[in-house]
Amino acid sequence: MKPAVTISLVVVAVLTTVVIEEIRIKQLRAEVLRLRQIPTDQPVKITPDDILAKETPLPGKKPLAPVDPTEVTEKPDSTATTDTPAASPTPAPTGLPGTRNVPADYPEPSEERIKEVALGAYSDLHYDLGLNNQERVYLDDLLGDRLAKQQQFAQAWVGADEADRAAIEEQMAAHRAESDEALKTFFGRDADYQAFVTYHAMQPERTMLSQLIPMMDQQGVSLELADEQKLIAAMYEARMAAKGIDWNSTDALKAVVAGDAKARFDKEWTARNEFLADILPDFLDEKTIEVLTESRKQLKETIIESLDSAIEAINGSPEAGDE
Repeated sequence: MKPAVTISLVVVAVLTTVVIEEIRIKQLRAEVLRLRQIPTDQPVKITPDDILAKETPLPGKKPLAPVDPTEVTEKPDSTATTDTPAASPTPAPTGLPGTRNVPADYPEPSEERIKEVALGAYSDLHYDLGLNNQERVYLDDLLGDRLAKQQQFAQAWVGADEADRAAIEEQMAAHRAESDEALKTFFGRDADYQAFVTYHAMQPERTMLSQLIPMMDQQGVSLELADEQKLIAAMYEARMAAKGIDWNSTDALKAVVAGDAKARFDKEWTARNEFLADILPDFLDEKTIEVLTESRKQLKETIIESLDSAIEAINGSPEAGDE
């Protein structure tokens, strides 16, 4: 049997492989979008509120319910930008300058770090809330520390016996609550914090979309940026309806250890597909839906391969029924 520490490190690597690759795709796609904008008009930013606002719900569906901060997933990932050719003036940032709380001794970020954060997962949210460079980097530090600590807990949890896992889960929950308070303190305004919670909750869907887009591009189908936002919202709502988890997060570890990860994933995926089949025709044409469906099938196979690797790393053998 593999040592516990080795197993936990393998699992974390398996569960984050797709995220690392997605960051690379994000950087390439950001450059493509920049080139496409020449010589177009100034872009319009689509905010999380635009996606969830009651005035503009998804066609044929009720607006999404507010997100519960305690159910926010832990895996921050990069995503596509939301620039689109302007049909109207660019909306002003929603945040109020001077409401953020950055420690007085926090240093001014380097130019390299500023550029790094500009390509990160939360660049659109930074714009929407009007964060300056120091605030953007400080928020990135808060989220980076949060993720690193949760991964440490996950490694310890995988290597622990049943008696110790409950205590580790309590520590994880306590740290998450502490991190939430630090974020609330930073944002200052509850409205800004709730905007972050909403944006953060949809990160799994942004990650998934950034993986689907290259597959769709290979088949000659591209999404309008406005439709990308609708699709992100639709996939999020599908995950909530299926009571699904983020399979790139530490939540997947419990399912793997329980021995029913693949069965659970397949059940969730089927439920999500049924939900999407009902809503996608409201804003996508038949050809796009066909290509999207095929791309999702390919992505499902990739996720299952990652699950197989994680299952074997933790349990030492495939799930029952796979042999």
